[in-house]
Amino acid sequence: VQTCALPILDDSQDGDTISLLRNYTTVPSTQSVTVPNGKSIIFDLMNYSIAQNNTELLINNGTLTIQSTGGNGMIDTNQDNMFINNGTLNIENGTYKTGKTKKILINAENATVNINDGLITGDSEMIINNGTINMTGGKLSRYTNSKSFSFMNNSTGTFVVTGGEIYNAGQPATIINEGNLEISDVKADLARYESCQYCFGWTSHFIENKTGGYARITGGTYGETKNEGILLTNYGTAEVYNITDKFSSSLNYGVLSISNDNLLNSIGNYENGVINVTGDINAIGSDYLLSLYDTSTTNIISGTVKSENNSPIYVNENATLNIGTPGGIPSISNPVVQGKNYAVYVVTNTNGKVYFYDGVIIGETAPVSGVITNYEPGYKEDRNSATDPDSGNTDPDSGDANENQEPIIDDNEIGEAEM
Repeated sequence: VQTCALPILDDSQDGDTISLLRNYTTVPSTQSVTVPNGKSIIFDLMNYSIAQNNTELLINNGTLTIQSTGGNGMIDTNQDNMFINNGTLNIENGTYKTGKTKKILINAENATVNINDGLITGDSEMIINNGTINMTGGKLSRYTNSKSFSFMNNSTGTFVVTGGEIYNAGQPATIINEGNLEISDVKADLARYESCQYCFGWTSHFIENKTGGYARITGGTYGETKNEGILLTNYGTAEVYNITDKFSSSLNYGVLSISNDNLLNSIGNYENGVINVTGDINAIGSDYLLSLYDTSTTNIISGTVKSENNSPIYVNENATLNIGTPGGIPSISNPVVQGKNYAVYVVTNTNGKVYFYDGVIIGETAPVSGVITNYEPGYKEDRNSATDPDSGNTDPDSGDANENQEPIIDDNEIGEAEM
């Protein structure tokens, strides 16, 4: 174990633990401390602080573990980037703080960072990732609104989050993803940053998934989302499953798959976006679960889409809604679309299209407000005599239905869809 001023890291030996014994301020210079390739070093802040005034504080080409016995050590910079990682960097605890436009971490392609605990906080652009970052604990927190991102995951980057906390002060996004993003557990707050003096009600986006990016969210809690917080703005490919806490508003322009989610606010599908619903989604706060616009396509493939407040699906402006899947033997029980007033609300004079292939549509006022579009050319099934492949039952209304009427409501439903 050695005690040091910071430059001793340059001369450390493989396996050394270097401990800081006083607060330390680096002098303004272009010199950096480097951990060479092939060396494994532990750097212990020992509850002391480093004030960085030089250019890149630490360049890691080997294996560097940063910790603070007692947990309260800190590195603070307003001068330049804090860590350049070309090897393996392990952050065990401590606080790492940066000022405006300065980056705490730049992770190179083929390099790895493991964030196990500690606080990483700054004004903006805290982390740039080109390699692999694994977050199992700790906290990432941007404390002011600077109209910039907190975490940039570039096209070669992989960011895997299995624990910890991530907070954002405002727009445009906490995480901008062009690579691979996987979140299975995290605590995040998507609500507007109330104490930000200059935020002016700007919206907080948790993730902006760019064209070519892949994002998979399979768990986590996402705060109160009491203002305009947005969980996901998607231009690439994204999957959001099993968000049973509160799934906030999202905007889709790419391909989005959702299943087993509770939605606090609606998901908007725009332009040429595609949404695939493959499991239950429920509204716990919004009038609409799915708001469909432009030339978007939404496919309700299986599961129950339900709102106890209003209509779960709103179809507008040349959007297309497919309930079920064309071809084969039609199911008479799956999927289910159910709403308080209407199950599907088709705005008149907007050329919105609804194709009904499988399942049940339920509304207390009527199943559909508007018109269900007939089958696509070449597709015609006699649902009146169909046997449900899920239950083996035959449609309960088959004996009473007219030849050209779709039996889309069961014995307990009120109203009929206009065909």
